[in-house]
Amino acid sequence: MRLPPIPLEIPADPAEKDALLLKQNERIQHLTQQLDYFKRMIFGQKRERVVPDVPEEQMSLEGLFDVAGAKIPGFAESKETITYDRRKPKKGHGRKPIPDDLHREEIVLDVSDAEKVCSCCGSEKKRIGEDVSEELEYKPAVFYVNKFIRPKYACPKCPDNGISTAAMPERPIDKGIAGPGLLSYIIVSKYVDHLPLYRLEQMFKRYQIHINRSTMAGWIAQLCLSLDSIYREMKRQLL
Repeated sequence: MRLPPIPLEIPADPAEKDALLLKQNERIQHLTQQLDYFKRMIFGQKRERVVPDVPEEQMSLEGLFDVAGAKIPGFAESKETITYDRRKPKKGHGRKPIPDDLHREEIVLDVSDAEKVCSCCGSEKKRIGEDVSEELEYKPAVFYVNKFIRPKYACPKCPDNGISTAAMPERPIDKGIAGPGLLSYIIVSKYVDHLPLYRLEQMFKRYQIHINRSTMAGWIAQLCLSLDSIYREMKRQLL
C-alpha cells in the first residue's frame, strides 16, 4: 500500500524557495540514511540482522506496509514447539562403587549358637548364603620406625681377623633419620598439595613427632640433588 503524497506549497519568493529546497535536501539525506540502516538490519548479513532470514525474491520494503496494522516481520512474537527426550533418573542416590583394588578387611557377624538351632524341630540350621555390605573406612597416617638390626660376627680364635656385619641399605639421605616414605610425603604435601612446612610441623606434633620446618627444608634441599639426576635421566630416555 502506497501512502498518499504530502501536498507541498512552493513559495513565490526566490530566497524562500532556495531555503525550502535546501531544507528538503537535508531531510531527503536524513531519510535515505535511515532507510539504508533499516534495510541493512532486515536484509543485511546474518550477523547484522535483527529479523529472521528473508529470501532474495522478497528483499523489498514495500511488502511491509501492504496490510494495514500488519506487524513488521521479525519483530512479531514467534513461537515454536520443541520436543526432546529426557533421561529418566535412576532410582537410588547415585553412589559410585568402591574400587576393587582397595584392601578389604572381612568382619564376620555371625548369629549365636542358639540361633543356629531350629526352634521348631530342633535340627541344626544349614548355611544357605550370606549378605555382604561394604563400608569405606580411613586409617590416619601412622608413624613407625624401621629398626635395622645387624648381627655382628667374629672368630673367637682369631680376634684380629675383624668383625663381619651386613651393610646398611642405601638411603635417600645418608645417615638421615627420615625414611623414603616420610620424605616422599613431605615433598608431595608441599609441592603438590601446597601445604606449608609449618603446617606439617604442627601435624607431626599431634603424633608426638617433633620435626622443625628448617630440618624439613634441609631434607628437601639435599633431595633436590638426587631428584635432579633422576630428572635428567628421564629426559635423556625420553629424547
